Amino acid sequence: TTGWYSKISEVKNIVEKSGGQAYFVELQADQAIRLERNKTENRLQHKDKADIARSEENLLSADKKYRLQSNPAEFPYPEHYIKIENSNLGAEVVAAMIKEKFAL
Repeated sequence: TTGWYSKISEVKNIVEKSGGQAYFVELQADQAIRLERNKTENRLQHKDKADIARSEENLLSADKKYRLQSNPAEFPYPEHYIKIENSNLGAEVVAAMIKEKFAL
């Protein structure tokens, strides 16, 4: 079992032990779009992104160092999982897709 698989299972177990249901959403966007979104007012307001240069450096470094997307059929709980390519989708559209997928 890989490290990420263990973490996913750990999160799922924590949620379910407290009586909840875990759902997993994987968002995928092109690097250029993620870099641009990293500078938006909303992102700066809601996350510790005061140092944009360092944040961009971290994003670029992670892209080189890690595989950031799962492969098809790789996720351990497919019935509680959705992958959304959101490069050209707004937050409201993505939220509606998630709500529909999991009947929330």
